[in-house]
Amino acid sequence: MRSTGCFIINITEYPCSEGRNSKYKVLLTLFITQHSRDTLLMESIVKYLDCGQVIKIKSQLCVDFKVGKLENILTKIIPFLQNYPLQSVKLIDFKDWVKAEAAVVRTDAEALGAPVKIKYILFLMRRSLGFYFNFK
Repeated sequence: MRSTGCFIINITEYPCSEGRNSKYKVLLTLFITQHSRDTLLMESIVKYLDCGQVIKIKSQLCVDFKVGKLENILTKIIPFLQNYPLQSVKLIDFKDWVKAEAAVVRTDAEALGAPVKIKYILFLMRRSLGFYFNFK
């Protein structure tokens, strides 16, 4: 099976009042895209993993499997991909994504260090075309 997938990290900065550090919101998302003829397969993945959703994109004849809820990423997606490792360059992308997850979950995401660390991970991800990054 061939598909297009990406591990997304989105960092949004919210300015605070004078004298206070900005606040950051970090969102991790997994997307897998298949041709619309594979809609049943994508729905089976949602059922099997008990998470995510299938988004039908009629104008492009494709469907997306999307997981954006952090709890599902932590408890279902990451363990699944650690038990069944990717067999392509996407494995490197996945490992970087997990590093970003660790920076979000295991450190105070409001602290100055976490967003800087995540931005550095995003910089490293530029080596792969499978990543989308967004600094707002």
